[in-house]
Amino acid sequence: MRFFDQVTYLEARAIMARTFSAPNRAEAVPVTGAVGRVTAEPVLAVFDVPGEDRSLVDGCAVMSAHTVGAREGVPVALPSGVPVESGDPLPDWCDAVVMVEDLGESEGKYFTSRPARPWQGVRRSGAEIRRGEEILPAFHRILPDEVGALVACGVQEVCVRALRVALVPIGRGLVQPGTLPGPGEVVESNTTRAAAVLAGCGVGCISYPAVAGGAGTIGDALATIIRTSDLVLLFGGVSKGSRDGTARAVGSLGEILFHGVAMQPGRPTLAARVGKVPVIALPGYPFAAGVVLRELVAPLLCTWGFPPAVQYQVVPVELARPVVSEVGVDEFVPLTLGFIGGRWVAYPRARNPASHLADIGPHAFLHVPGRVEGFEAGTVHEVRLTAGDRTARRTLIVHGAPGAALEGLSAVARAVGLQVELVGGRTAATFDVLGARRCHLAALERPDGQPRLVSVPSLVDDPCVRAVTVAAKAADCPVEFVTSGREACG
Repeated sequence: MRFFDQVTYLEARAIMARTFSAPNRAEAVPVTGAVGRVTAEPVLAVFDVPGEDRSLVDGCAVMSAHTVGAREGVPVALPSGVPVESGDPLPDWCDAVVMVEDLGESEGKYFTSRPARPWQGVRRSGAEIRRGEEILPAFHRILPDEVGALVACGVQEVCVRALRVALVPIGRGLVQPGTLPGPGEVVESNTTRAAAVLAGCGVGCISYPAVAGGAGTIGDALATIIRTSDLVLLFGGVSKGSRDGTARAVGSLGEILFHGVAMQPGRPTLAARVGKVPVIALPGYPFAAGVVLRELVAPLLCTWGFPPAVQYQVVPVELARPVVSEVGVDEFVPLTLGFIGGRWVAYPRARNPASHLADIGPHAFLHVPGRVEGFEAGTVHEVRLTAGDRTARRTLIVHGAPGAALEGLSAVARAVGLQVELVGGRTAATFDVLGARRCHLAALERPDGQPRLVSVPSLVDDPCVRAVTVAAKAADCPVEFVTSGREACG
């Protein structure tokens, strides 16, 4: 499949950003359903908080003028004193609270030897916020911890930015989630995944049934869907083959901006404008669709004011193996990471755009720009984690092959909360990999078939190695720390 008129990855992002303007849509939602949504206007307090003057301490509410002249050894009576506890409303005639530690009592009357300043020990009405003052600004993503504050200020509904995003699978043999696929069928998972991803950007989606048929059928369905949508995402039917009618259907309704992007995976991606509505057609392969969602659709939503809820950490990683890429194509390579000897080490994962399970496991993606052929092993590059770093830090990178040693090590690792990632390789290269600290351990087998776990002295204090060493010893399979290739392979 060739794309002679493809645009570069950066050109695709630029075209979409300048062509697709943010829809001006908002809706009112209950505060309890507003978490993760982006405010369309400032959120204002409905009433003062607190609503009246309140005591900050336990003690006696008084008129401060009645305490004038009080000093050590010369107490004054408090004729208007009213016992209060912290948080109690202040009587109208009082303007101060004397702490219980500074009070004396005799025959039901209160005394104090400390003069009180006006409003001492008092939390004034509206001290936190006044009615009509701003609680949250516009274009702010509402966090779970902020919901309580909104409710405390009388807010019941919030005006949030809204998008109507249509998710439309294209193709034959697609069955709904929860259905056992028959011969030639596959569960349609792209729209479910896209809805979850976009929910993290504060965007709601409408998923439509799969559209099967030629360009006419797709066009009829699309014409109806566009009428009520701000953005349409199509999944599948974009390859430049005789049976792929998505491009013809979209082209008959509007203007195609590009069909083909020099990126891998995701090369068949199409972007068009039908009236004022953006239409983006993604590959039907799940892994490829996921990359396009993250690298093209999410940046567009950012320009519209819908950023991802969480921006995970950017970390420097050292490549344990070379990455080869096609010149002129921006490639996005999934990585397995391990924190080894105080730095991140990255192993490229298999790149199969059609895989349904390839999204399970990668800790990060490496962007290889189209101007380079790839990267050498040992080079360091910055990558953004796909989740918090705790999972990657609990990953045990193991050199070796499947067998009894790996099975035993996996059981030991699980017992201490670690996940084993096998990076494979020849036994003869074990010490080179260990010596370069590109794995935590090697799982080998002795000539008699018994398992053997090996590491190097420089990793004795590595947290993962230390945890496994203790657990493996208890399991009667101690970790050996070797200093030469002969020891490692002997």
